[in-house]
Amino acid sequence: MARVTQADKEKLQRIGLWDAFVKYRTALIEEGMRPTDAREKAISKFLENEDGSDKEEGLSGEKWDPEMVGKVPPAPGPVRREDFEGKPNVGEVTNILWVADNMRVVGLTPADCPSLRAWNLLCECREKAHFRANFWKDYYSKIVPAKNRLDGGEEDGEIDGAPTLRLIERIRAIGEGAKQEAV
Repeated sequence: MARVTQADKEKLQRIGLWDAFVKYRTALIEEGMRPTDAREKAISKFLENEDGSDKEEGLSGEKWDPEMVGKVPPAPGPVRREDFEGKPNVGEVTNILWVADNMRVVGLTPADCPSLRAWNLLCECREKAHFRANFWKDYYSKIVPAKNRLDGGEEDGEIDGAPTLRLIERIRAIGEGAKQEAV
């Protein structure tokens, strides 16, 4: 069986693709491919091209491995600052929401991204599990309104949209009263 460099193995383990890589490479060998060719094909599928462009698109094609569902794809490749020049300043909330929406989306390009800051945040989230956990806990949770703000507050002891339901009932009552006055 062809050997994978220690650096390749460490990168695949870091991005959570080592098991899928081994399974894919083994399947190619079992189908009759030479081990060296199977290794090269697997590296091509799971790691970046030699020119540094991202190979994520291959992960979203027809041969998607079911074991990959629920895993975060590898971080997008490096970009140039010029790729983001001329983009408006969108603010941190937009950046955070974009990262949250695209955490598991493959094939992203700088054109898809609102800012270089959002791109860097996405890369960090994909590369480091502890950073990803902190993103959801410390960044995302701060921009999602608290349940008590959505439901009218804890001080009135009501939850699950009770203030909204009361408002609907008041509007219905006003509408019924208006109907009866018109008759």
